Amino acid sequence: MKKKIFTLKVCLFIFISSYSQKKEICGQIEYKFTTNIAYKYIENYTLTFNNKKSFCKEKNVEKESSKKNQEEKDEGLQQNFIVGRKNITRKYYYDTRKDFYVKDNYLDEILIFKEKPLKGAWELHTETKKLSNFLCKKATINFRGRNYTVWYTTEIPVPFGPWKLRGLPGLILEFYDTDRVFHVLANHVKVGIDNCTISVDEKELKKAMSMNSYLDKKEELIDKMFAEMSAKRPKGTKPFKRDKSCEDCSKGIEIFNEKN
Repeated sequence: MKKKIFTLKVCLFIFISSYSQKKEICGQIEYKFTTNIAYKYIENYTLTFNNKKSFCKEKNVEKESSKKNQEEKDEGLQQNFIVGRKNITRKYYYDTRKDFYVKDNYLDEILIFKEKPLKGAWELHTETKKLSNFLCKKATINFRGRNYTVWYTTEIPVPFGPWKLRGLPGLILEFYDTDRVFHVLANHVKVGIDNCTISVDEKELKKAMSMNSYLDKKEELIDKMFAEMSAKRPKGTKPFKRDKSCEDCSKGIEIFNEKN
């Protein structure tokens, strides 16, 4: 008798699990990306998701002029040159569960590349909090030189999120690194909307470069920018020199010790 009851429970569990996996779920979420490197910079994204994939695209993009600011350091005032933006082509992050693509706008050049699998293990915690009326659980991970705290909700059981963090048993609604250099927060969540169709330019994805090629291209663009800035300096003045080993210089969101 006990064996029959156990078998019935197992079958019931398999049926419920199978049903929940087949159940369609989709929605749209608005996110605010806040970056604080040398100065505070805010971007807005819309993430559309369904059971199979997610597409997080930049919105409300405007042109920005380059500018300078200064900050107090131990050795005195440091001048920062903040590159503006003329190309308003929108950036995006596209996750198919199997593959992950990024469309970046770096120094006004559009770069599309295929991301490597997310390295590092998620550590799940018992802490919870409410975000946009969803109960969220805490997880942490070290990703490319930074320690991140992530809040995700299993009430939306898809492994997606904004930016590059992914693979949890629920949708990510907030995350930030230890130093609060990068903070992403959902400010509007709509689940079960009528149209959750996700379409991308497949021809564009076929041209995606590798991560290593992307990093090499970024270095090339930075060197080109320094050369152009030096060419505009008055005659007789020294050209700008890029110090790649600068320890006091502001680091990017992702800190690559190796090309991974």
